[in-house]
Amino acid sequence: MAKTDPVKLLNVDEVAVQLGVSKSNLYRLRCYDPKRIPPAIKVGSHLRWRQCDIDKWLDEQAKQSETEQREQTEQAEREEVSK
Repeated sequence: MAKTDPVKLLNVDEVAVQLGVSKSNLYRLRCYDPKRIPPAIKVGSHLRWRQCDIDKWLDEQAKQSETEQREQTEQAEREEVSK
């Protein structure tokens, strides 16, 4: 029989700490701008997030930020050369 790794589920408090936002902001983002945070899972009446989803989302945000910074640097260099 194959052994599976248990999926760690995080509650609102834990996710808020990992993302560096308040609980109220996390709830607000989930309702009004859900693409800005990782998707939640309803377990009964509770919200839970998979740790692997949080980790993946944070990695994607870091890559996006690095790309944006690189593009800004390249743009500034092009503007400096054209002066």
